[in-house]
Amino acid sequence: MTPRAIALLIAVVLTSTASAQKPNFRFMPGPKAGGGDVKITVDEGGTTELQKDEYSILQGGVTVEYQDIKLRADKVTYNFKTRDVVAEGHVVIDQGSTRVSATQAVYNMDTKTGTFFNANATLDPSMYFSGDRIEKIDDDTYRLTNGIFTSCDLDKPSWSFTVGEADVTMDDYARMRDIAFRARDLPVFWMPRLIWPTKRDRSQGLLIPRLRFHDRFGAQLENGYFLPLGESADATIYADVSSESYVGAGVDLRYVPSQNIKIGDFRGHMVNNAPERRVEWKYQYRHAQENLPGGFRVR
Repeated sequence: MTPRAIALLIAVVLTSTASAQKPNFRFMPGPKAGGGDVKITVDEGGTTELQKDEYSILQGGVTVEYQDIKLRADKVTYNFKTRDVVAEGHVVIDQGSTRVSATQAVYNMDTKTGTFFNANATLDPSMYFSGDRIEKIDDDTYRLTNGIFTSCDLDKPSWSFTVGEADVTMDDYARMRDIAFRARDLPVFWMPRLIWPTKRDRSQGLLIPRLRFHDRFGAQLENGYFLPLGESADATIYADVSSESYVGAGVDLRYVPSQNIKIGDFRGHMVNNAPERRVEWKYQYRHAQENLPGGFRVR
């Protein structure tokens, strides 16, 4: 395969994930019924301005608490009728394990939706993104504009996606558009669309392909597919090609069905060595188990 053909294969493999997209329409829930009182406090030395029982302007370290929401900002304008909050300066909103920080935010305490500007978000499990604008559309969905999406530290991520737009749904998928994948600060590839799992459990799907260059094998494209097999086992299937006619395949199988089994691992790989006209292979099997009859253990 020529380097151009390998580059084309990379694009085909990656864009194939877009075929798994769900329909673009879905039912949107209406506003939630409110419940409970809104508690607003201002730090010592702060100011409060009340306007005819309609809205209040508070400055100087303001905290707004309602149900599971805690909002803090330098300045808050609160509407008593609609429960809308306009927050400015060092805005931080916590809801459970989710935190969004911004320079400015418009947020409704009843629907728990809003828009954050120059914002960073931390979501469970280990997802981080930032953008010029982040919109919280419903309980589980965020819309990101001109930002970064990663599962690493936002300050210096080992890998990240720079996106034009993205809809991130918790425990589902992030549907990204105009994506540039980066390893540290190095651009690796660009794609018009990509789907990335945000599920708390392990997700079946393609792994990020790896492109390597070797004096003997030439340009190599390494592909992987991850397959969960229930709660106690999973497998990764590999398929590799190179510009020097080497073709490889393999599987890594892992299992831990009980606490007594400490290690369960099988790895098998084969390579079609076309220049030497032979198939080469290797395998490794490891198993460790405790609490066998008679007090024995096996490794």
